[in-house]
Amino acid sequence: AKMPWPDGTYVETTGTELVTNGTFDTDISGWTNASVSGAGTVTWDSSQRLKVEAINVGNMANYQFSATVGKVYKIVATLEADAANSVSNSARIRGNNVAGSSGSDLQVTSNGTAQTIVKYWTATSSTVSLRPSAASSGTWGAAGDIAYFDNISVKEVDSPAVSIQMEGKTTYADIGDDNGKFFNWQLDTDNNFHAMLSTYQARTGAIYWIQEAGNVRDFVGGSDTSYTPGINVPFNFAVRHGATFVNGAIDGTALTANTTPTALPDLSSTNLQLGYSYMGTIGKFVVWNEDIGDTGIASASL
Repeated sequence: AKMPWPDGTYVETTGTELVTNGTFDTDISGWTNASVSGAGTVTWDSSQRLKVEAINVGNMANYQFSATVGKVYKIVATLEADAANSVSNSARIRGNNVAGSSGSDLQVTSNGTAQTIVKYWTATSSTVSLRPSAASSGTWGAAGDIAYFDNISVKEVDSPAVSIQMEGKTTYADIGDDNGKFFNWQLDTDNNFHAMLSTYQARTGAIYWIQEAGNVRDFVGGSDTSYTPGINVPFNFAVRHGATFVNGAIDGTALTANTTPTALPDLSSTNLQLGYSYMGTIGKFVVWNEDIGDTGIASASL
């Protein structure tokens, strides 16, 4: 349990503000309207706030900014407490949004006071969306719903992360099932991550990296035929586990990251079990208390 571990905080990478008119002191330049049925308005009101109003089933204010796919961003907005808000001062904030889409978002209710909405988001596009929303009328809200936003900020951050690289030689057979784990880092059955070798069904030697936080499991896997059963089969892989992603690399090639995770399990005081249910030798095992990126895990797995 003395392995490197992040301190759990999101750290701004540059501090650059990607939304330049977050206080709306002049206008709403850069913000556009999008709605499910093309009905809604986005305006700048006399109190220097962004006003988002749904005229039909739903409406969003969209902002396009320069984002890098795979990077993590911190999105902050103040939901104003206003008597004119027609959805009990309730609103949603979302990244990667287009009209009519569903996906990860965050809802906040002001309860009569201004509330700050904070969302951490792994970019697959460059769109941030804000919209009124009420549970009584579904995710999108209803015609006439209004929400006021202010103090909007979008910045790139580094999320809490751990990166691991392992190389060696393993001996295994095609047993048509899971063949054990290269390592296992587990607090309990609901919070853990590990690297697994599998020959299930058509697989001859696939590596899977599993990450589980609060009983929510996410994973990424390599090719079914990454390796071939045998004696002292050489392998080299690396993996990056983060609060908003998990991705692996095999023999110098990074896979496509899974960006569905929303938390990193806290394994800081938990023993890492190396060579868990494993036949073979280990030449190198490295742990970083940070995200070394897809380029980093590809290089580490060469």
